[in-house]
Amino acid sequence: MDALARVLDEARAAALIANESLASLAACDGERLDNAVVCVASEGLRLYFGAFSTTLKASLMIARPIVALTIGPIQYHGAARIIRRGTDEYGSARAIYDRKFPQYAELFESAGNALFEVRPLALWLYETSSGALSRPVLIKDETYFSSLARPAESGEASRKGRGAPDMAREIDFLALEREAIALAAANPVAVLATASRGRVTARSMSFLWSGLEAWFQTSAASEKWAQVSESPEVAICAGNMQYEGMAEPRGGCRESGNEWFLARYPAVHPGSFSRYGALPEERVVLVRPGRIAIWKYEDGLPCRDLLDPISRKAWRERVPSLA
Repeated sequence: MDALARVLDEARAAALIANESLASLAACDGERLDNAVVCVASEGLRLYFGAFSTTLKASLMIARPIVALTIGPIQYHGAARIIRRGTDEYGSARAIYDRKFPQYAELFESAGNALFEVRPLALWLYETSSGALSRPVLIKDETYFSSLARPAESGEASRKGRGAPDMAREIDFLALEREAIALAAANPVAVLATASRGRVTARSMSFLWSGLEAWFQTSAASEKWAQVSESPEVAICAGNMQYEGMAEPRGGCRESGNEWFLARYPAVHPGSFSRYGALPEERVVLVRPGRIAIWKYEDGLPCRDLLDPISRKAWRERVPSLA
């Protein structure tokens, strides 16, 4: 930090943040960028807001939790995470949020609406009271703040995120999409991996596929339900297809919005539905695709075809050899 830079008082920063209700939130995963307005509550310098797991901002924060917010005159860099439902921490954070926004409390009745906390890394105050622009700074994480002085990677490198990988050539998106849909339909039973708080679990599941969207049922008392409620990013292995997606908890089988599932799932998986479908704790989850890889061989060498449904691009990537 410049030796002449002014230090932002923490109590002043907290008071300025507490006086605001809206914030502009920027999140990025290396290629995709979102800038959204959120209703934000605070306790000291910690921020709380809600976001549905199907939104772009939620997807980006899960992929890369470092975010930037503009809150009144404050520029705020922080680390975002989802607070797990059912914990004491969740109850305390909800109380903070609900006091400021009681009109939005009912939105959290949907399991798909996650409560995010943002921990501060560095804050700046934009002010012109002295007649010239100044930016007093409050550093909460020295390592992060020091990293801001490092040269940014080139534009080409920054585009690699979820775009074209190294050693790849672009291929026909629609053809690969059709292949992926056929593979999904051929694998009604596949392996689902879920994770939260550094713990990863996997199990075989009975899926109902709608194109590249995957539906399944599970118990609200299960570990996977707890994990997708906290961290909706999941992975599915279906044959030679590796599938990354975002899970959206959707309530009971017979709840509004799940009619498509209820009309088709019993015919595809009659045993699973007859055993579990009528249980009061049974829930439906919809997984929307993020990125898909189909493993293949070309000229006797391993490769994979990569499908990005969001950008509607596809590539073939040769797997590098260690020889």
